[in-house]
Amino acid sequence: MSTTILPPFIAFKEWHVICEALASGQQTLILRKGGIAEGRQGFAFQHKEFVLFPTFFHAQYEGIRHQVASPVEEPAERTDVHLGAFCRVERYAVLTAWADVERLERFHIWKPEVLKERFTYGEAPALHLAVVRAFQMEPTHVIPFEKRYGGCRSWVQLTMESPLIGAPALTDEAFSSVLSEIDNTLFESTLNEF
Repeated sequence: MSTTILPPFIAFKEWHVICEALASGQQTLILRKGGIAEGRQGFAFQHKEFVLFPTFFHAQYEGIRHQVASPVEEPAERTDVHLGAFCRVERYAVLTAWADVERLERFHIWKPEVLKERFTYGEAPALHLAVVRAFQMEPTHVIPFEKRYGGCRSWVQLTMESPLIGAPALTDEAFSSVLSEIDNTLFESTLNEF
């Protein structure tokens, strides 16, 4: 049964290929360092629920271990944004030990060197982790691209009609199983409920 997402609509910017992996259930976690425009406080998972905002980066397909779908060309000029998935954060953590990041390899499609570069970037080695449950949006929303959506920031506020969330990427049973595996992989004490 579909339910309406209520405004304001917060979107999380992520590589197009990772959005596909989340929406299909191939991946259930997000690992983020944060963009240079995150502000003085830096990056944090500030919102429990958000729409996925796919971004295009010419080398993103070189940064993954598994092909998700046919590569999509980076548009010469971004005129529209296709929004097709909604996420709910179930667990979050700040991982300060590279060994914890390595233990999560079977749960994502990034190449280790991409995550290592993110982990070591900046003053303090760390990555923010969110375990998310993804849902389809019905129908996929197409909104005009605005300049304010650009830049190295993770969160953007959208102006759009109220979308509906539909089927989850994974069944309740499948998601519970993956969530339990991730909890056990990180020894549960590392993860927090949102």
